[in-house]
Amino acid sequence: MAQPWHGRFCWYELMTTDPRAAEGFYSKVVGWRAEPFPDGGPYTLWKKGEENVGGLMELPAEAKAGGAPPNWMAYVAVEDADATAARAAALGGKVELPPTEIPSVGRFAVLSDPAGAHFAIMQPSDPSAGRPDAPPGPLDFSWRELATTDREGAMAFYAVLFGWEKQGANDMGSRSASTRSSAGPECRSAACTRSPPTCPSRRTGSPTRKCPTSRRRSPR
Repeated sequence: MAQPWHGRFCWYELMTTDPRAAEGFYSKVVGWRAEPFPDGGPYTLWKKGEENVGGLMELPAEAKAGGAPPNWMAYVAVEDADATAARAAALGGKVELPPTEIPSVGRFAVLSDPAGAHFAIMQPSDPSAGRPDAPPGPLDFSWRELATTDREGAMAFYAVLFGWEKQGANDMGSRSASTRSSAGPECRSAACTRSPPTCPSRRTGSPTRKCPTSRRRSPR
């Protein structure tokens, strides 16, 4: 039986050329509090109260050299990172960073879909480390949207990869569609859901809501 958190977003990470400026910006505009990661590494947590909602770190030099701009990376929780990465490649996507183990946290990978949109996956070490599903509250990530050159292709790709189901179409100036996870009633727009259960993950080594993690290289 599939885990209830499979296919849900579980972590968000900002990599930027100016972390200090980002701290000031998001603290004032969104209301998040910035807190250094407890292990003393070059990583910052976005917090709402005592809850972790995302991560922040400087864009690595090799990523900047490769032309990567400051960006947010979203992670999706999966039961098997290796199988999911292989399936993405078979569906026409690309494995940008192969599945990598983060001790005591889980196994993650960075992928891209057939149109080139990047996203990450995380297989948590503790499959029971979840929290009850609940509507997003103030300062939570509440909507995820994919802008793509191939809407139908994206719908097909993510439906197979994560089990997302098309929910309907909305006229938002140009035709768009929302999807939902088979795990529960979540809003998604091609690649979009509401808050997931606790899921340890990191793009360059960030924790999620409860778990510490290790560092890794940029996917670009």
